[in-house]
Amino acid sequence: FFIAEEVDVINLSGGWSVGPFDGTAEQDVQANRAIDAGIVWVNAAGNEADQHFAADYVDADLDGWSEIAGTVEINDFVVPAGDSFQIVLNWTQPTEDLDLCLWDLEAPIINPGDQPVREIDCSEGIQNAPFHRPLEVIDWINTYGESHQFGFSIGGNPLDPATGVHFDVFTNVVEDLGVQTPESSLLVPGATERVITVGAVPWYNRSSVESFSSRGPTADGRV
Repeated sequence: FFIAEEVDVINLSGGWSVGPFDGTAEQDVQANRAIDAGIVWVNAAGNEADQHFAADYVDADLDGWSEIAGTVEINDFVVPAGDSFQIVLNWTQPTEDLDLCLWDLEAPIINPGDQPVREIDCSEGIQNAPFHRPLEVIDWINTYGESHQFGFSIGGNPLDPATGVHFDVFTNVVEDLGVQTPESSLLVPGATERVITVGAVPWYNRSSVESFSSRGPTADGRV
């Protein structure tokens, strides 16, 4: 439509947390199609720096869960009462099969011997390249009457559970993640090479970048 209307500039204040994040996603293809037609495409980088976690899958203790930091295997966050939230897991090797699980870190004790931490949901789709995307998603609502602490973990059965599979997790939680990875937190299509991607800058200091602003490098190593 915009090509047919011969517009000069497209400005998109939006993005997608489903990859790949190397400039080859479907939205990247559409952005390049517009650019090939002579349109300048300007896109928000995203505000995901403190809502993003990325790492290589490493299961040093071979218990089926990737370590998040040290021996910690659950990345925690707080959700206000009644708020919905989403967790999106992407990874780079479509031949691997990872799982995304959600934990209640303040589970009420109902029966003697209950643990205060319990698994409440898992996204465990079977990945079989090229028929399935390397993607798992959980949508949930904090039904407690007050702010509540949850967490996510990354499990599965990679071909080599000791190393190698790189994954990205994006959330839309209001509170910061316990362990954050500001690097490579660009949303699609912000990683498209010819898109002008713009971060968030405070009005009072235009030479700095907001801490929550998404940033590179891209998944394929571009600044």
